[in-house]
Amino acid sequence: MQILFWAFTFYDNLIGKLPIEAQFLVSLAILILLIFSVIGLAKHGHWIFLVLFVVFFPGGWPALKHIGQIIWLICKFLWVRIITNLPFQL
Repeated sequence: MQILFWAFTFYDNLIGKLPIEAQFLVSLAILILLIFSVIGLAKHGHWIFLVLFVVFFPGGWPALKHIGQIIWLICKFLWVRIITNLPFQL
């Protein structure tokens, strides 16, 4: 998880120099691309490789859970970035 902390800090420092509207759009674009990537994995039939990985490798399920947690943390991080940089107030 230390790597995720480093990546989030790097991301914050990288887009911190941009205007608020640009930060909002960059975070939104990355979140949408991440979601479309996960949907594309399921839609195009590549999910079978994940099932085979879990079935044939003893450490497959814990590894898949860990990867899922990382993807979920990235989505939550980007969502918080989007909410804090909304160009308008809710």
